[in-house]
Amino acid sequence: MNRTITLTTLLLLALAGCGTGERSNQDIITVDVEKNYPEKKIRLQDAFDVEYVPLETNDEFITKAIVKAVSEHYIVTTNWGDDGDIFLFDRETGEGIRKLNRKGQSGEEYLMPTDCVIDEAKGELFVLDYQRRTILVYDLEGNFKRSLESPSENLYFDNLANFDDSRLIADTKVDLHQGIALLSKQNGSVTREFWTPASQELTPVITEGEYTVVPQYYTIFQAKEGWELVNPSSDTIFHYTPAAGTRPSVVRAPALRSMDTEIFLTPAAITNRYYFMRSMTKRLDTQTFKIPGEDLAYDRQTGELFRCKLYNDDFTDKRVVSLLASPLEYPVALALSLEAPDLVEAYRSDKLRGELKEIAATLDEEANAVIMILNHKRSEL
Repeated sequence: MNRTITLTTLLLLALAGCGTGERSNQDIITVDVEKNYPEKKIRLQDAFDVEYVPLETNDEFITKAIVKAVSEHYIVTTNWGDDGDIFLFDRETGEGIRKLNRKGQSGEEYLMPTDCVIDEAKGELFVLDYQRRTILVYDLEGNFKRSLESPSENLYFDNLANFDDSRLIADTKVDLHQGIALLSKQNGSVTREFWTPASQELTPVITEGEYTVVPQYYTIFQAKEGWELVNPSSDTIFHYTPAAGTRPSVVRAPALRSMDTEIFLTPAAITNRYYFMRSMTKRLDTQTFKIPGEDLAYDRQTGELFRCKLYNDDFTDKRVVSLLASPLEYPVALALSLEAPDLVEAYRSDKLRGELKEIAATLDEEANAVIMILNHKRSEL
């Protein structure tokens, strides 16, 4: 697979790289990652339609509620680690529908469910097993249907998502080189492949002695029209639509390779009005053992770019929300887990209101999480 940077792309980067947070004539957002932007608070409910789903808790349905997929009727979760459990919950009621576990070594099983994609129309669940470079396909009862194998022994899939009725979209990695591929849902063949250009592969991952710290970031985001595609090594985030192809969407400055300490920039969530982003400075905070970063947002209506404090108004103390979660299928943006012990404490402290308060009143500390689904605003669909 050849990786190229076209002259057109270089010219667009040059044109776009001189701004500091405003749209250029090419409709590109430009971000100076070294600039100290003003801080602004945004009410979560003004950016998203917020939906709460308390997950049923019983002896069979006990989950750490790592949300892998949200469709019209289902929520799919897993646990941390590699126990192999996959849970299907009813999106409207939170009722546990089924627990699947096909962990094993056979060709019909996975070592670890890295990503899950649900296709309700066809009644299929796609489970990515990253380590084995395989996508396993099951029906919603957990019965094996087929496997989609990587076409190469050194090609890995990641960040799997539903592209359309017949294809998946995935981040691809060959050695250190990253690309994006469209895969047939039927046999896994690559139906389209393209690279997000970078002249040199860089990564925000830090290795300190025997420890490796991998910050949470994602490379594929679905917007109302098309997809945002990210290569952390690139100074540009690209927007892709089947009709128009690929064009620059966000350009960061200064150039990544000019920095002594690299600052990476990736999306966090994209709505019609707000483009939420996160910067990551490649150094280790020895107090938290995390890579420091800042939450940024671009307001398409006003042209402002600012450090963003997104807060949930259903907490009376205006609790700040982090958008570090796997991007989901439009019209859902993200889904975050609200842990039962935290909600019970907030309820007892009279720090909740509205529907969330009513839900918390029914919980105890041993309950499963409440899933907070952030939907694109109905007025913008």
